[in-house]
Amino acid sequence: MIHPTDRTPVQQAPGERRNLTVLFADLSDSMRLADAMEAEHYALMLRELRALYQSVVPRHGGTVVLDMLLQRCLQLGCRLARPGEFSERAFLNDKLDLAQAEAIADL
Repeated sequence: MIHPTDRTPVQQAPGERRNLTVLFADLSDSMRLADAMEAEHYALMLRELRALYQSVVPRHGGTVVLDMLLQRCLQLGCRLARPGEFSERAFLNDKLDLAQAEAIADL
């Protein structure tokens, strides 16, 4: 194991070296917020938060690589939500009534 203070020179690997910074952002108490808010308002808040990330990250020389992250998650066994799945789950968990769930489907 290499100790963090070890300054022994090592042979550099061939190829190009690039720095990578990854931002994993978590919304504190997101489930509590989701329970307390209307589903449409919560979804709007998440879209606005995502837009904020997408505007801030490039200003610091980074790129938002959502598609690459999504593809990697799918490779690791995640799946995309089915159309209407979030509304269905909200309905099944008494977060939406049937009229509200149907109204979302009409959008």
